[in-house]
Amino acid sequence: MDSAKRADSLKATARSGWTEPAILGFVGVANNGEIVLGQLAAKKATNSKVKAYARELVAEHRTLLAEGKSMAAKISATADTAADDARDLMNHARDEVKDLTEKAAGADWDKDFINKMIDDHQKVLDKLQDAAKNTTNTDLRASLEKATGKVQQHLTKAQDIKANVLKD
Repeated sequence: MDSAKRADSLKATARSGWTEPAILGFVGVANNGEIVLGQLAAKKATNSKVKAYARELVAEHRTLLAEGKSMAAKISATADTAADDARDLMNHARDEVKDLTEKAAGADWDKDFINKMIDDHQKVLDKLQDAAKNTTNTDLRASLEKATGKVQQHLTKAQDIKANVLKD
């Protein structure tokens, strides 16, 4: 992208709050948070479907994290994890890890984890869709659209586990 187009792209996304660095920062924080929570659940969950889901989250969010780093290199942008959305998500993930670490393993833990995954993936999905709408960088938009598809799959799977596996 030439420097004039890049400047126009940065101006357009800055109006929405979604600069390229802010998008990359948010995506990185979201992936890191899901990796940490997934690793915790892979160890602590008692239901085999929840454990399998957790392992899937870790693997797929690691892939998304690597793709985000590649995208940052491709568009010559540095992730900004100090932007409000990334910082808020980082704090939220830290609180969730603390909460789940302190709780005893068992059926209630599994339900709590799945409820957190439904809530988290819905919130991240909404933010990614908003960021995709508000970037003029076609490469970044395509990457965000791919990521939203994966996040939607994770949300749907968590909802399915809640409805069909962890029934009361």
